[in-house]
Amino acid sequence: MRIDGRWIGGPIAGKILIERGDGLYVQPLAPDGKAVRVARYGSPSRIVAADRAIAYVGLLDGEILAIDMRKARIVQKAATPCRIYEGFTANGTTSIVHCDSDARRSQLVALARAALL
Repeated sequence: MRIDGRWIGGPIAGKILIERGDGLYVQPLAPDGKAVRVARYGSPSRIVAADRAIAYVGLLDGEILAIDMRKARIVQKAATPCRIYEGFTANGTTSIVHCDSDARRSQLVALARAALL
């Protein structure tokens, strides 16, 4: 979901994911909840998804980041040909990303699922 020009994901355990220009933040849904940055990155993001305590961020430059939201650190980086992302799914030890390298080529990319799950 995109709100106010930012990608929003979640909620996960009472928190939402907020993409900002300098990285990914987690914010409690409580009215007084303060957003905390869990990862810093430079390329604009195109999708934010979550798998339990792991957030996945698909970047415009094709890189996909897996972020451990409990420890606020990037645990996995994967270079892909993706520029447009349709969605993430996971099962067992594999994460699947449906994406496009351009407007004419749709593909599935399989990644080893982050080991923290």
